[in-house]
Amino acid sequence: MKHIVAILIFVLFLILNSFAQNDSYILSGTILESGTDKPIEKVAVKTGKPNAGVYSDKNGKFKIFFNQFPVEINFSHLAYEIQTITFREIRKEIKVYMTVKNTELPPVTVSADKVINLVAKKLLAVNDYEFMGKNILMLVYNYNYLKDKNPWLVLMNKDGDTLCSTPIGSDGKFYKDCMGNLHLVTDREAYQVFYDSTRFHLIYPAPKEEFFKGLEPCIANIENYYYLKNYSFRNQVLTYYKANISDTSYEKMRVIADDAGMRMLVSRDRFFAMGTNPPTEADIRFEEMCFFDPVYAPMYKVDGQLVIFNFVDSKLEFYSETGTLEKDVRIDFHKSLHWEEAMFIDEVCKRAYTLYVKDGISSLCEISLQTGKPGRQVKIPKFKFINKIKVCNNRVYFLYRKTTSDDLMALYVMELDS
Repeated sequence: MKHIVAILIFVLFLILNSFAQNDSYILSGTILESGTDKPIEKVAVKTGKPNAGVYSDKNGKFKIFFNQFPVEINFSHLAYEIQTITFREIRKEIKVYMTVKNTELPPVTVSADKVINLVAKKLLAVNDYEFMGKNILMLVYNYNYLKDKNPWLVLMNKDGDTLCSTPIGSDGKFYKDCMGNLHLVTDREAYQVFYDSTRFHLIYPAPKEEFFKGLEPCIANIENYYYLKNYSFRNQVLTYYKANISDTSYEKMRVIADDAGMRMLVSRDRFFAMGTNPPTEADIRFEEMCFFDPVYAPMYKVDGQLVIFNFVDSKLEFYSETGTLEKDVRIDFHKSLHWEEAMFIDEVCKRAYTLYVKDGISSLCEISLQTGKPGRQVKIPKFKFINKIKVCNNRVYFLYRKTTSDDLMALYVMELDS
């Protein structure tokens, strides 16, 4: 087990450091709003190198690698005027000031009891979507253009206004890693999605298998620490680790086991009754698919705190930034007949929701992050068996295709607050 975790951490370390390969110089600094000195998050920082770019973090900090002087660096953000600066020599920590654009669109109010199609009349079939800052990035098939230009990356604001469209010619799914970077994963490769305020670029290509091996176990990142998960014993034991990426050291943080599942793994008496003892590989695979659900105890980072929704032991566990257990509270909302194994975190409003489905109709229920108790419940009416539910800024988003065959998969939104 220790050997497996060490390999995962090593692969993660290699991926995180691959961006700096073959570059000799580092430029670091802080990006601030002109006039207010407020740090600006998610500024695209890009050199002239085709496949190189980074984003500023929540404190406006960035670090970019390049291999020669002079170097021209472009700073861009949808809400700010583009800045281009040429550097001719090594500089210490720099400050970059950006000016706010005066292009704010009037807000559109979404009724709390009305579901709106955000891509209505656009002839877009939405394959996947993900949040990108305050906006929504979609992977779509655009039927306004020739087939050979599909699929496209389309960025729109929360009210459905298109901000940017870029044909990419590669189908796939989005994946957001534990550092908040957005990737497009195709059949064979994974790319980081980079937006320079004018178009999208797919950068840092990596083999799909290697990409997931290194990044999928990673759940959260706080400073130099990364929190990883690892399943064992046919997915009946879930272990969380805290890893220090600077020296690849790690320590076990939490082990959650399904006791009933473990007893089934140990006991082989049931195979005697079937006359197949010892069991064949086919027997074991069938049993694993039909009877051994993986332990469901997801961890999320909420407002700088780590929370484990431990449905095995029926409690919420709250951990500090350093991985120390601070408190836990009992829960029972998951014992309802119509509960689904699903949690949704509104990262903007710092709220948590779970899902109940009855007769195909979905209802979101807010779960208190202080008491673990269920709160308000919001039903999504008239839409049966919706897909890809996400919650952001008190809105629920989902994909849905109507029953008629000529309808396209669309992205819908509904307000959660009345």
